[in-house]
Amino acid sequence: AALEGEAVAEALAERARDERVTALLHNNLGVVLAAADQAERARGHYLQAIDLLGRVEGLKDPLIGVVHHNLGGQARELRQLDAAREHYTEAIRLFGELLGEGHPYVAHPVNGLAEVDVLAGHLEAAAGGFTRSLALMEAAYGANHEYLMHPLVGLGQVREREGDHEAATRIFRRAVDLGEQ
Repeated sequence: AALEGEAVAEALAERARDERVTALLHNNLGVVLAAADQAERARGHYLQAIDLLGRVEGLKDPLIGVVHHNLGGQARELRQLDAAREHYTEAIRLFGELLGEGHPYVAHPVNGLAEVDVLAGHLEAAAGGFTRSLALMEAAYGANHEYLMHPLVGLGQVREREGDHEAATRIFRRAVDLGEQ
């Protein structure tokens, strides 16, 4: 249903003659297409968004970080770990530069990068990333927000792989409690 309005949305964005509006449309189409398992089309829209935003001289828009985060997630899902690491790292850099290192937007690509570290077998780095993501999210959203489930599950998985079953159980219980809320 989200794709039914694609042609109309593209025509409206073209009429607006605003690269940021068109870039936002391409990012959002990328998200929808990724959810519809159309990875190549999604990637094409993400890259169009970055290209459009890059054309605006002096633009400092967090949307660039959002698109890199989305590209990182897509690459991670496809097990393209180097590309995922590159995009997540760029998102972290951009959000930190544009919004500040403590901004909650930083937490999400930090979490994604930690997931890449798990897939690459770098458990110590993953634990550090999940811990940082969790701290940023707790500071921004409070101790009971559903977003905390992502770094908690990741950290629990790391502790389980390391053989610390007691810590893993404690962390997973916290994630379940948040989910039940």
